[in-house]
Amino acid sequence: MPSLSEKDRDSLELLLEVVEKIQLVGKDMDTPHDLEANFVYQDAILMNFILIGECIKRLSKQFKDSKPEVELSGKKLKIFETKSHMTIGVLMLK
Repeated sequence: MPSLSEKDRDSLELLLEVVEKIQLVGKDMDTPHDLEANFVYQDAILMNFILIGECIKRLSKQFKDSKPEVELSGKKLKIFETKSHMTIGVLMLK
């Protein structure tokens, strides 16, 4: 694999931080109801999932192409992105 660009390195470091935040926020939740009962946790986790998508979008094509075993683009990411934005819209309407 070619050396990592500074932009890719920064994106991957942020991605790891975001995943750690999601794990930290969710560590005391045992059921989906625990998450449903706390809108602050919902918002924190949702925003961090959006950040994951943004980090992935910032990764270079060269990096993405070097990791074909990982779904970093394409239909699955687009569906997740759409669902995230739809969720934000629904939450704003409530």
